Amino acid sequence: MATYVPALFVALPVGTLADRLDRRRLMLSLEATRFLILVVFTAILILHRGSLAAIYAAAFALGTSSMAFDVASGAVLPTIVGEDNLVRANAHLLNAETTSENLVGQAIGGAALAAGRAVPFAADAASFVVSALLLRRAVPPNPPSQGESSVWQDLRSGLGWFIRTPSLRMLALLIASFAFCQSMVFGVLVLYGRKVLHLSPGGYGLMMALSSVGLIVGASLAPRLNAWLGTGWTLSAVGVVAAGAYALLASAGSAPMAVLALFIETASVIIGSSAYRSVRQRLTPPELQGRIASVFLCLTLSCPPAGALVGGLVGGAGGLKSTFLVAGALQLVVVAGIGPSLIRALRDGGPRPQIAVRARIVAMLSDASDDSDLGASSRAAAMPGPQDVRPAERALGL
Repeated sequence: MATYVPALFVALPVGTLADRLDRRRLMLSLEATRFLILVVFTAILILHRGSLAAIYAAAFALGTSSMAFDVASGAVLPTIVGEDNLVRANAHLLNAETTSENLVGQAIGGAALAAGRAVPFAADAASFVVSALLLRRAVPPNPPSQGESSVWQDLRSGLGWFIRTPSLRMLALLIASFAFCQSMVFGVLVLYGRKVLHLSPGGYGLMMALSSVGLIVGASLAPRLNAWLGTGWTLSAVGVVAAGAYALLASAGSAPMAVLALFIETASVIIGSSAYRSVRQRLTPPELQGRIASVFLCLTLSCPPAGALVGGLVGGAGGLKSTFLVAGALQLVVVAGIGPSLIRALRDGGPRPQIAVRARIVAMLSDASDDSDLGASSRAAAMPGPQDVRPAERALGL
């Protein structure tokens, strides 16, 4: 919970700062901050001064800085890769992040803990030094915006742009609903594994590890499916498939069947996450990337506690399997209600912001020509043709 709370309080201001500051310098500063937090916490453990308050404080500080780093990295990705490679890049990043956290990181952390309780935190601190060195080479400089507006004004303008963009509103609602339904399932999954499938702690860990192979499969399929179906259809399809996986999990009478259901769900999540992040980045102007990313992050990270609570209540009232069925049914209702409208709004990827800018340029040039007092022949000569508009587009980077 201490890692989710920061999203509710600081996500939006951090997103605004990510649009006002040099994002590369911000990311390096955040890596240095996380390094210092872990160094201090490691020292506390070595001196045997550890307490519950210290754990919560470190978790909150790390959650805040990690959330800020996620916002900044999502905003800077479109400057590193082209639009055509956004889905592939997001899929690989999500795969690497989730695999390292849930599989490799936990295994190494367990081995390091056996060597000493401070060793995992010291090793994690060292990882942020390596990350900072890599970021210096990978991330290009991102000059900050030179506006005179305040942070509050920038925050309001970002929220206003989000509210006035129907495709992003529907996309955010769909993704938040998916996160809620997934949290319902995973909130009771441990109890299901122990009480229904009768798995030992080691058996439950093995089930989760095997199902995580879906991350690799989903990451490899994401670019192809998105190119074939389009973003709207991809998101709707993975929503339906994941709902089916929840139903399959409810009917599973053995661990292998549960692994299959979780494998399908995991692959669907990585495909859907790659698609929605990519279309959000494509639809958002560069100067608003941080603020819009923070809106999505705030919505998605506020759903797990609520979803887990509802999942526990449903499971307590009707049994653990009923939680999976209710989550799947709710997800199908959401897809049926939002999916068709989102597909039409995105039009297989959505209108790109520069198209609207180009249209405004042509309209302004045409209006200026119509309002002039020149004769017909002069107006014809002054009217911008394609060869006249293109230099203006190039000057604006269109």
